[in-house]
Amino acid sequence: MRTCSGDYGGLAMPEIACIEPMVGDRIASLEWLSLVDNLGRLSVAPTGRLELRVHWFSCPHCRENFPYTQEILAVITHAIEDRVSGSLNLWAERWNSEAESGQAENANDPNPFANKLAGLAQCGIEVQGALSFVVEELTDFTTELDSSEFPAQRMPLSICADFILGLRPEVQRFVFEAVRCQEFLMPPMQGVLGPPKISFPRSDEEISSIEADLQKVAGEKGSVREMLRDIFERQFDGATEGLFQSVEVEANNRLERFSQNTPPSLAKAAELNARPRGIATPTSSELERVRREMSDGFDSLKAGQMELIRLSERSGRSAVAFEPEIEAKLGTLYGLLNEKTRLLLQGAEYLYHINRSEPDFSHGAVINLALAYENEMLICLIWPYLEKLRADGVADYSGGGIVPKSLLLGGKEQDKNLNLGNFGWYLNNDLQIRAWVRNSKGLNPNDISHDAAPVIRGRDTAAHKAVCNQSIVENLRTTLFKENGILAHLHRT
Repeated sequence: MRTCSGDYGGLAMPEIACIEPMVGDRIASLEWLSLVDNLGRLSVAPTGRLELRVHWFSCPHCRENFPYTQEILAVITHAIEDRVSGSLNLWAERWNSEAESGQAENANDPNPFANKLAGLAQCGIEVQGALSFVVEELTDFTTELDSSEFPAQRMPLSICADFILGLRPEVQRFVFEAVRCQEFLMPPMQGVLGPPKISFPRSDEEISSIEADLQKVAGEKGSVREMLRDIFERQFDGATEGLFQSVEVEANNRLERFSQNTPPSLAKAAELNARPRGIATPTSSELERVRREMSDGFDSLKAGQMELIRLSERSGRSAVAFEPEIEAKLGTLYGLLNEKTRLLLQGAEYLYHINRSEPDFSHGAVINLALAYENEMLICLIWPYLEKLRADGVADYSGGGIVPKSLLLGGKEQDKNLNLGNFGWYLNNDLQIRAWVRNSKGLNPNDISHDAAPVIRGRDTAAHKAVCNQSIVENLRTTLFKENGILAHLHRT
């Protein structure tokens, strides 16, 4: 193990060892390798940067000795996203060129749309692999806009919305059409064609390397497309033209709503109206057979997935393992949070990650997030205010008698009434505590009351409804896990 030590004022500091030297060595090399070399190493798998980032936040040795790691990773991330953008541009141009030339070449083809479906579905697999580098997680995506409709194995394209909206319009359209075709016709396919790859040639040497890779797998990819074509042609018979047009219409409608941020409740109805009637869907047994055949043909390309599986298993063992990621998102705010709040946030992340395969049962993560916010409000505002009232000789406090749920009765806190719902009511309606929050704490009670409303709604759903969809916990995570989020409104930062 590599260690470091020092002498401060005659006192020898204890040695600090890297918690995982193999990963630490890779972090150390970031500073002396060129950008091209770093890109080559971290473009192999989507999770490469994430592993280094999590290790750096978890390892005192690496934080002490390599203080510029996060800045270097940010530069590498920008370059990787540039490569993803370049790959998508290239694929979109090739697909559009094929579509234009194919009209003449396939004039004698009795079923050219089966070939188009096969090609677009294959593009969908590659597009999703490239987008995995944007989210730093190997995943299949969905074009669904209504979060209640997300298939359990897929993640919404909105998770990388900023990146997609930065692409040219024709490339955005290609992304949505390719992803929609793949998700509509085939099961999740990540890993079946081997580790995802991105490429954006920068030099003659890089172009030569990429062309060699393409030639190496060209035959396999061609055979996969032919296999898909045969299956789609046999499965859908004369409906392939209508199916292809349906994919295009649905994808473009969803892209338009995606761009305009239309409320997701409208997405399902629009999708049903756009889909032609009477088109059969592939049977699960047929698609599973395709998947097995494709998998058997690409075993040599799938070896890289084992490392990703290992990383996934290692990072999901306990709630405390998520602390570095939470701290990274909250920044300096994390150090201000109460210890119980931190534990509840860690528990929420743990439940969120292990329960993603059951999106309708996100109750535990939502409850933990609500309890974390409730505890922080109790620690920062409610208890200090009740202590102030007791010091002033106030024995009973119930918001001026407007509500029966007193927070203070006979000089004692009423534990059964110390909950988020009541806190929100007091901050919104009681002038006394609102003035104290503003004048003594330097905080805005209106902001805090507004912040509490969606947390209360989410908690109520988790506490009283049989279904608590993943969209609820996603929304709460978005508002809680950021340095200037709703937790920050409870602190004068």
